[in-house]
Amino acid sequence: MDAERLVRKLSLDPRTVLRGSVRLLQEFDTSDSKRLVAKLEDAGIPGLVRSASRLLESEGTLIMYRDVDLVEVRKDLDILLEIQVLRTDILSWVSENREVLRRTFSPERLDWLWDFSWSYILWGPEYFEPALLELYGAIRGNKPEGLKNIPYQAVLNRIRKEEIRRRQRQLFQAAKKGDIAFLEGFGLNRIQAEAAIRKVQEG
Repeated sequence: MDAERLVRKLSLDPRTVLRGSVRLLQEFDTSDSKRLVAKLEDAGIPGLVRSASRLLESEGTLIMYRDVDLVEVRKDLDILLEIQVLRTDILSWVSENREVLRRTFSPERLDWLWDFSWSYILWGPEYFEPALLELYGAIRGNKPEGLKNIPYQAVLNRIRKEEIRRRQRQLFQAAKKGDIAFLEGFGLNRIQAEAAIRKVQEG
């Protein structure tokens, strides 16, 4: 790599680099990768508002709208692009606060916050009016004081990832045992549960 190309690469905006990385996810066939790739073309703000309405109807907010600190919310989302944030710091904080986070955040709330945060960091603050950030802040709640420079949303995204993996393990074990009732309790209908059992048991 010559000097001119190196300088050009190092001067790239972090958001541009991130969008390039997300574009590579087109090779993967997972629901999250498909959602992220779709965000490259559309921030999906109307969809976020609609899904927020459903979430608020079933769970409500964690804090009042008037208590949302918009400066803190925007700063916390912006530092998701900071390469100085260490993964080990995030994992350490999650490890110490995992159970509290699990009790506070439902899978649906975590999923919405993940969705919002990716739209924000892929498109930038100019697409998000104060009312949208206020909505996000009320759904997310206050950032714990002990986090300091660790983005709260990064912590929540980590918990979401752990919960997805835990759910997948539970579903696999239930399918392996042929436990239709357990699978139905996870939201699968009978046909889906029976198909999952066949797929696992037949290898």
